[in-house]
Amino acid sequence: MLLIGFDAAGGYYAFDANTSSYAFTKAEVTNVIVDDLAIDAGYKKFVIEKGEWLNNTVLLATFDNTLEAGNLSMGEMEVNSLRFKKRQKGQMEWLLIEELDYDKAKLHYEVRDRLARSNVEYEYAIMPVSGDVEGEPIKASITALYEGLWIVDANNSVNIFCEVDYGTIKHNTNTNVFEMLDNRYPIVITGELDYVSGTISGRLVSTESLMENKINYNAESDFRTYAINFFKNGKPKIMKNNVGRYYLINISDVQEQPYELDNASVTVSFNWVEIGDSEDLDTLITCDLLPDKLIGK
Repeated sequence: MLLIGFDAAGGYYAFDANTSSYAFTKAEVTNVIVDDLAIDAGYKKFVIEKGEWLNNTVLLATFDNTLEAGNLSMGEMEVNSLRFKKRQKGQMEWLLIEELDYDKAKLHYEVRDRLARSNVEYEYAIMPVSGDVEGEPIKASITALYEGLWIVDANNSVNIFCEVDYGTIKHNTNTNVFEMLDNRYPIVITGELDYVSGTISGRLVSTESLMENKINYNAESDFRTYAINFFKNGKPKIMKNNVGRYYLINISDVQEQPYELDNASVTVSFNWVEIGDSEDLDTLITCDLLPDKLIGK
């Protein structure tokens, strides 16, 4: 899970909302000579120092060949939506994570990139959109870091970090051996099949129990139901962990065993099998793990 938001660009709050919060949509200046015009939420005193876009900035006009005063440039066209994209550092193609309607009254936007790999540096961008025309993006580099085992799809995620047992990962290939009557040694033919499979087990613990430092029985029940239903739904998922393993999988044979010390949380286990290339964009789109719209601009 990755929350795009505060201080993501080294202190410049690049991923905060556009200017039209607090009902400000424009400012009119007459009979003065100014270099910049800045309006901040809750401003209490007049200052003359030039500043940059901060978390409480509402409007910042630099008059640099434009009358725009937001932190996203759209050539003075009306912004209808915001596109959130990513790419691994050094790659060229942008992947669309999500597109949200633009709300003039909204100050912050939150987007979760559930498919991010641990210890990988990504470049994220927000692009204003008018109709289907994209404006200039604002960008920030973020390295994803997380703990434990994660099972995710485009809209759901389950973290297993207690008592995780990865078992044995089996590498499956198809090999046929033909024994000939006129030859001492057989003929061996190896096919193209090459995938991995295995069994995972671990204890499910809810976020509420962790935060409260005690068993929250209602939260454990809700989390258990959510996680097991998610595992059983038969849809493709990404299985990833903090040391870089990353597979496109399907899950079967889900089992639960009540935890013997409290009976509230459970140890869950399941079989998994790799079903495709986790790096192939067409495969991820077909599996509904990425939006059916990739924009490489």
